[in-house]
Amino acid sequence: MDDLPPDPYLALGLPRTTDAAAIKTAYRKLALKYHPDKVQGKEDEFVRIQQAYEILGDESKRQHYNDQFRLAELKKNLSSRKRGSTGTSSLP
Repeated sequence: MDDLPPDPYLALGLPRTTDAAAIKTAYRKLALKYHPDKVQGKEDEFVRIQQAYEILGDESKRQHYNDQFRLAELKKNLSSRKRGSTGTSSLP
């Protein structure tokens, strides 16, 4: 999984520190709110919510996503540090 999917926490409006019960509650509320049988023209939003819950609703998939997210953040930080260094020493 080189490219991360759209942030599932953002799709459900949750912080990364949330627990399984809060994930399930948020998913149910949003799924009812955007269900295609109730609201026309919001199918994309409903699909995004479904995909987010597929990741966050399964503990192993959630852990995998979190690990991939942390790895991507570390790579980004490392890359920005490398670009920030000029290769010269600050020692006299």
